[in-house]
Amino acid sequence: PFLYRADQKPFGNDNMIRRNVTLTQGLVTGLAAWRSEPAGRSLLFVAERGQMAVVDSYHNLDLYAESPTERVNVLRVFDGDTAAELSSMPAVEPTALVVANDRLYLMENRDGGWTVRYATPPTDGLLEAVLWTDPVSLPGLRDPRDLAVDSQNRFYVADRAVNRVLRFTADGAIDHTFGRLERQPEAGYDPTSFMQPTRVVCWQDNAGKDRLLVAESGGPSRVTEWTPDGELLRDWGYSLAGNGGFAVDPEAPEHVYVSGANHTFLRYDVDYQSGDWTLEKVWHDIDITGLTYPEIINCGGRKYLAFKRFGRGVNLWRFAGDRLLPSAGIRKIKTEAGP
Repeated sequence: PFLYRADQKPFGNDNMIRRNVTLTQGLVTGLAAWRSEPAGRSLLFVAERGQMAVVDSYHNLDLYAESPTERVNVLRVFDGDTAAELSSMPAVEPTALVVANDRLYLMENRDGGWTVRYATPPTDGLLEAVLWTDPVSLPGLRDPRDLAVDSQNRFYVADRAVNRVLRFTADGAIDHTFGRLERQPEAGYDPTSFMQPTRVVCWQDNAGKDRLLVAESGGPSRVTEWTPDGELLRDWGYSLAGNGGFAVDPEAPEHVYVSGANHTFLRYDVDYQSGDWTLEKVWHDIDITGLTYPEIINCGGRKYLAFKRFGRGVNLWRFAGDRLLPSAGIRKIKTEAGP
């Protein structure tokens, strides 16, 4: 089965929409697939939370966001082959959904406190309340975004507000925290600390050892791999916000600057022989919305960062110690046509 994007953003035309497509009504907060080999059947579980509502428009297209008041709050089950909806059941502000160890785990927000419960997926796809365990409370969370479960049934929760991944025992006690710092240092970078961890998943390597993958939505939009006890094994860093170009420092060409996600700016150290890129510095709260094609300018013993503004001017920033400060700007002003 296929799910049409929850914000209902249009693309293409009606002839491009495939068969077996389901239009969701609420913000999809969890997707999980499960297959019963004995039964030869696959199921897709979908958690929806708030109703998607029009909040603005752009170029005659409606822009959608989750409604803070209108709630869908449902868990739906689809046949993996025919896309037929098999059943649905109410959920309490669903936050995440995962299948692990032949169990379907559901994280919910109950009156400001997050809980996890699980059920054994029914091969007929008919979810019933009697299939579920009692909810287990997960303390210490502020803005959890995803849930993973390892082979020992321990919970891993990515929390963007806490800026950490928390590991819980099966009965809901915190027994480990991933992420050394609450926030990356200004004009510095610690690879053992996160920038808005948003997605987590557990898997086992060829030796049968549990591994944890964490995807971040801030800065370089990094993916990291960890042992269950918090050892960082490797990472992959990509700047998904770098479509507007990059800048090379003429006086230090090994330093490459590029925009990061969620109002950050990054500096990499590049080894041109090996091809390795090492993230060295992060600057926070740098709003460069609408700015493209950065350029490093060294003048009078100072270093500047210049951006073009979609052909309508230039914005200039100045490096001052550990800070990156707005310095000057040139804007094109549209005037009325003369006689």
